[in-house]
Amino acid sequence: MKWDKDENGGHRPETARYHCADCDAAWKDETRWAAISKGRWIADAPFNGTAGFHLNEIYSPWVRLEALVASFKKALFGTKSEKIDPAQYELELEDIETAFATMRSLAMRFSGIMRGRQADPLPAWIDDAIETDLVPIMRFAHTLNRDFDAVKNAIEMPWSNGQAEGQINRLKTLKRAMYGRAGPALLRARMLPFRHTD
Repeated sequence: MKWDKDENGGHRPETARYHCADCDAAWKDETRWAAISKGRWIADAPFNGTAGFHLNEIYSPWVRLEALVASFKKALFGTKSEKIDPAQYELELEDIETAFATMRSLAMRFSGIMRGRQADPLPAWIDDAIETDLVPIMRFAHTLNRDFDAVKNAIEMPWSNGQAEGQINRLKTLKRAMYGRAGPALLRARMLPFRHTD
């Protein structure tokens, strides 16, 4: 994506256009949407019962390029004035791009490990994540490493504690709704099946 700036260095989201990676042709929203409508999903991993995909917002048919640039501008500058030193701006942008590329690469690799149901690449992923300067990613990797056996089993085994967690959540919801207004007998009646016997 590219867009113009005014004479003061301010961003002009309304000039945003998408440049084709092959021919460098500049596409506005209408051309981009037409190309997206002809796209098709191609699986890059064996089907294991769950199909999923990652899609950059730039390929969304519901978002205009102008809105994407405005969102980027807000994320980059926040409430600060955008009249900053151009050299400093370039340095900040390079840091953001490098960090984002690293984060995206790690996220895609981790997603591949989860979807592939193979934990063998996980130790290498944890080592790479810990070596980055991205604090949230480092903390997540340390957490995985602390409980590696459980994480490995969760990836490779077909069983899940989802049913138990769901029942616990249901019990807590009922208990909180009745707090101070009913006793164990009513809670038991609401929680257990109608024809339940001990």
